[in-house]
Amino acid sequence: MQPPASISAVLQRRLDAIDLEVRDLHFKWKFFEQLFTEKQRFEILKETAPSLFSYIQDLMLHDIILGIARLTDPLKSSGRENLSFDSILTEIDDLPVRTEVSEIISKIKTKTEAIRVWRNKKLAHNDLAKAIGENPLPPIYIVELSEALKLTSQILNIIFRRFQDTEVAYADCVTSGDGDSLLFYLEYGLDAWLDDKKNLNMDRIDKLRAKRTMKDGTYGG
Repeated sequence: MQPPASISAVLQRRLDAIDLEVRDLHFKWKFFEQLFTEKQRFEILKETAPSLFSYIQDLMLHDIILGIARLTDPLKSSGRENLSFDSILTEIDDLPVRTEVSEIISKIKTKTEAIRVWRNKKLAHNDLAKAIGENPLPPIYIVELSEALKLTSQILNIIFRRFQDTEVAYADCVTSGDGDSLLFYLEYGLDAWLDDKKNLNMDRIDKLRAKRTMKDGTYGG
């Protein structure tokens, strides 16, 4: 087994920075999965605040798309350097590692072509042909996003293994006060609401309405 190779200060700084980006992406993806990728949970969101959660779903998805697109950006844009996998690759002197990382970067760029189209024609700019329906955006599938995220962690772990003799379990990020917590309370509240309606017991809802009465004298439910 090879001992860890020495790492330049420049590569270490870039590696630390992009590691934070990839960690952040995996946390965002975990929250998205918790809320929107299981039918039973999605039904709870639809039963409680469908318009709001539809908006949140779009915001979260767009944020994840932008994050993945940034990681696959070229070395420079408009003459300024980007923090991307290409910027990491240029600082790797170890040829076997550089080759392996380069191959996975090529793979992730192939898998994220639709993601970059969305970023360039909808999220970062408002492409006219797209906006008036002449050039529709390609579909993006949940499985494609999941596969792209796995590749981001693969790239960094190749580097970590060679230079730090370690790996990061990005997909196993631990969270609290997250989507699971939200769904628990939503389901609990929904069950209580349905039970009260069934039993014609309005005590709880009347108490809540009195507590949360809005300025116009109305409150949901």
